[in-house]
Amino acid sequence: MPSLLGLVPLLVAVLVVAIIPLSWSSESLDRRISRISRWLFGRYIDRDSPTRRRMLRAAYIETTYRSYAAKTYFYALVFAVAGGIFGVYVTGGLISVLGAIGDVLAQLPDPMGPAFDAVFDDPELETMQLFWVVLTGGVLGGGAFAGGTYLYRWQMPKNTIEVRRRGINEGLPRTTAFIYALARGGMEIPQALRILARNREVYGDSADELSLAIREIDMFGSDVISALTHVSERSPSDQFKTFTENFASVLGSGQSVTDFLEEQYERYQEESAERQGEILELLATIAEGTSPCSSPASCSSSRSCSYSA
Repeated sequence: MPSLLGLVPLLVAVLVVAIIPLSWSSESLDRRISRISRWLFGRYIDRDSPTRRRMLRAAYIETTYRSYAAKTYFYALVFAVAGGIFGVYVTGGLISVLGAIGDVLAQLPDPMGPAFDAVFDDPELETMQLFWVVLTGGVLGGGAFAGGTYLYRWQMPKNTIEVRRRGINEGLPRTTAFIYALARGGMEIPQALRILARNREVYGDSADELSLAIREIDMFGSDVISALTHVSERSPSDQFKTFTENFASVLGSGQSVTDFLEEQYERYQEESAERQGEILELLATIAEGTSPCSSPASCSSSRSCSYSA
């Protein structure tokens, strides 16, 4: 029974950590955690953090900055408690293991036995000394878990943004070609964007970005120019920002939309061809560097030339 009671803190740590993944699948539990987080840490959150606010918007995190930051502190606290408990157990286990290793190695014949016994000698720690050693291990474990959780929570949106940025840049030429084809056929831009939004699975992240403009038009009554401007402000892709800003400028100035889209499409095609050419040149260079002979015939001819010389 005493040994089982000694595992109760470890069980508590596991249950505390299990709350977090459970909240991902339970909206009611997630709302409770959000309320508790804001109540505990809301007063400590910096309200003036435009960089992180823009980062959360660009990553499409479906929560406010205040709520996300408060939950980050809450998660760090949970993992600090769990990490502290784990650290206590790990430190105590290491002390026991080192003592056991020293006892085993001390049985070796001379001169190895005394040498290992000196290295792994289990010091006679007093109760308070043992307490402070174990407590230090718990503090270090809790700090490591809390710091890792905090850094991970703020690194996760950055990773999401980078993935979205690449997806937007890859899909932008196809998206531009699709809008250009519809606009050249006489379709109005809002309607073309609606059709694009219904085909987001085909055109990828760039279509997801432009679908936000349609959502703003339909839900808030914004005009297409304002909607495109707002979309460009939150997009993680600089290339997409430039495209939407120029697109909105063309619509606002009354210039030819089809000419603009055609120009953009041709430019993207040229850039794509240049990138493919650079990749092919790089592959050719790698192939030349790794392959001494392009074919058996060339190898035999080069050998014959060297022999004749």
